[in-house]
Amino acid sequence: MHDTRTGLGSLRTQDIGIASEGVHRMSIDTALLAGVRPVALALNVTVTDAEASGYATVFGCGERPETSNLNFAPGSAVANAVVTPVISPDDPGFCVHLSAPAHVLVDLVGAFPGGGDFTPVRPTRLTDTRSSGNRIGTSAGDGADLMVAVAGHGGVEPGASSAILNVTVTDVRSEGFATVHPCGARPNASNCVSLEPRGSRMTCGRSR
Repeated sequence: MHDTRTGLGSLRTQDIGIASEGVHRMSIDTALLAGVRPVALALNVTVTDAEASGYATVFGCGERPETSNLNFAPGSAVANAVVTPVISPDDPGFCVHLSAPAHVLVDLVGAFPGGGDFTPVRPTRLTDTRSSGNRIGTSAGDGADLMVAVAGHGGVEPGASSAILNVTVTDVRSEGFATVHPCGARPNASNCVSLEPRGSRMTCGRSR
């Protein structure tokens, strides 16, 4: 849908050159929405060729949230699944804030119509293990669990049965993976794969 590089290989891109630091408004070709008047969009957002380390925040062009959707380093390519409110159902655009100049690619995955079961909320950080200094898991690879309360917190209704989360793993000390799942039996699958040491970050968006 959006590619700030050349647009090569795609029929539906907008070439605006490398995006500068700041807020950039992204418009939507309503033909892509098949008649849906959305209140929110499901997107895949990629930042590449950044000129400096920074972060990106995708939001509905109102007050910008204090949380980021992905973090990037110079020359890296980082992607994340994002759900964002739109400006309005009749103007289904959104904004991308960059803390440093970079190229941005946005792929449309889906749209949420009004009156559905999905309720967008202001992004809120539910937990951050860096504040306690205690890492999750061990270098021996036997793993550890972290329980995070979601329903009834951060604007989520107490009776919510699922939530779309942005999960970031950072300061990795050994190779491994992370799995986000409802508390109980852990599925034999990972949400974040290829976690590597050397202080790397892996950001992944998941619905649970």
